Formats: sequence, structure tokens, C-alpha cells
Amino acid sequence: SRVKGTNEQAIAHGLNLSAAEILRAENMWIRSVQESSFAEELKYLRSKSKASSPPNVRNLGLYVDQDDMLKCNGRLNNAPFLESEKRPILLPSKHYFTKLTIRKGSRRC
Repeated sequence: SRVKGTNEQAIAHGLNLSAAEILRAENMWIRSVQESSFAEELKYLRSKSKASSPPNVRNLGLYVDQDDMLKCNGRLNNAPFLESEKRPILLPSKHYFTKLTIRKGSRRC
């Protein structure tokens, strides 16, 4: 299976995916979109270079988290918000995946 931990037989028979399988798939998509859209930033951050950082890294306080996702670090560190709200993942503004993610979020409201 392309997504680690998914049960291909369950998918083929139309059975429901577990929450963990859905989360793994979403994370895979996020990493893929970030790799294609922010390659320079990811290369810089992974190299731990001391050279001049790309503008997005400086301006958005970018870092790579333990799940290998690009996140923004801002002024909300001490705010009483969820971790995902204080340090959001970075997605490209014009990517179709970003539009789908926003739609998914608005349906929850």
C-alpha cells in the first residue's frame, strides 16, 4: 500500500478507514505539497545551514517539526491555544490541496 498502515483489502471492499489511517494519509499529502511548493525552505532547514536563510524562513519563523512538516512559529507561544493553532502548518495559498483543506475546515463549523 502507498500509505503505510492502510489496509488495501478494506479500501477495495469499501470499508471505512480508521482515524489513524486518515491522519497518516493527510500528513502524507501535506508533506508532498510542502515538498513541491517549499523545496528551498525545506532544504535549508534540513541542512541546518548557517548561510543566509530564505525570506520565508525568516519572515514566518519556519521550522520542520518531528513529523517532518513545515510549520510557522509566531508570537502565540504563550497563548492559551491548541498547539496546531499556535504553530500552524504552512500550505501554499494557491494550491488545490489548500483549497480542499479550507473547505474541509469550514464544513466542521
